[in-house]
Amino acid sequence: MAHFSCFPGASALSDFRQTRLLETLTRIDPAIVGVRGQYLHFVNSADPLSDEDSNRIHALMHYGTPFEASAERGAHETFMVVPRFGTVSPWASKATDLSLGHQWYYIVIAGAGMGLMLGPANTDAINQVGRLSYGEATGVTQTVRNFGASFGLAALGTLLVTIERNHSVTRLLALGLPSGVAHSVAASLSSNRSSRAPASVPASTAAHIYRVAQLSLADGTQAVFYGMAAIMAVAGLVALIGLRRGIHTASDAVPVEPAAAPPAA
Repeated sequence: MAHFSCFPGASALSDFRQTRLLETLTRIDPAIVGVRGQYLHFVNSADPLSDEDSNRIHALMHYGTPFEASAERGAHETFMVVPRFGTVSPWASKATDLSLGHQWYYIVIAGAGMGLMLGPANTDAINQVGRLSYGEATGVTQTVRNFGASFGLAALGTLLVTIERNHSVTRLLALGLPSGVAHSVAASLSSNRSSRAPASVPASTAAHIYRVAQLSLADGTQAVFYGMAAIMAVAGLVALIGLRRGIHTASDAVPVEPAAAPPAA
């Protein structure tokens, strides 16, 4: 006899999509004040799932944006939308939310923010020095930029690999792998970017290795963007508190003599 089990997943609607959908619904019925969407995952098995199997599936449900129940008062209506029989579930391609189409604007904003901050800061630093020290100042700023880029790449790269490896180990342990095997597979995923499972991994678990790699890489990338945002915030505070405002006159600036008065007629 077949058994169906239901596992709730992440939120199916982003804030933007919720707002757009709510605007459409309120044009149909102004009494509608909120809308939420959540992925539901159904498992069809020949026998009831064991606690171990249920825990493994629950471990795979940590993806995307966590679902938050509606806080609006009033009546609530629940509707279930399922794919047609014979089609592939939409969750199969969007479960990890790793599509570049969903993330490219965050990447552009991060890059533009760094450029908009570093360009004016470098120009302002050069303009604050005197004419006799212009060459030295240019060399110092270029050296600092090169050093900062190298150090930042090393620090953020280390953060990416560390977060990715830790999340991989956690997910692999939840799938039932021994600790030693989980750490070995996680190291392989983060070092050579191979999603192939070692021969020591059972076939039932090997099918989930690629998904574990996707989710863990997404967690590491998220941590890198948070790190970049924190660095920019600290730099902004340092500039706001530690730098003098206004135009500074260099010590070797050529004094401007007042114009001579015209001779009296």
